Amino acid sequence: SSQVWRVGVVTPSQEFISVIVSKTELKRLIKTYTTLELENEQTKIINNKTYTVLENEKDKLLFITENNVNLLIYTTTNWDEINTFISKLGIPS
Repeated sequence: SSQVWRVGVVTPSQEFISVIVSKTELKRLIKTYTTLELENEQTKIINNKTYTVLENEKDKLLFITENNVNLLIYTTTNWDEINTFISKLGIPS
């Protein structure tokens, strides 16, 4: 199985953001590391990249696959903090 790199941080509003990076199959990552289901997917463009978004009452998951690598951002925070966090991650476009 592929390696998984994960890190979690607490935001200024005391919410949680976790970043997960792996070549492991996307559905398996979502099932293993989140409480969300792959349904009612939406998309959101942040810093010129199109992320797939899943959300429920309290959690949000954004994910994108580039060069065979999955990047997942799993969080309980608001969209302003998510946008700020992603812009500071410096993901190459």
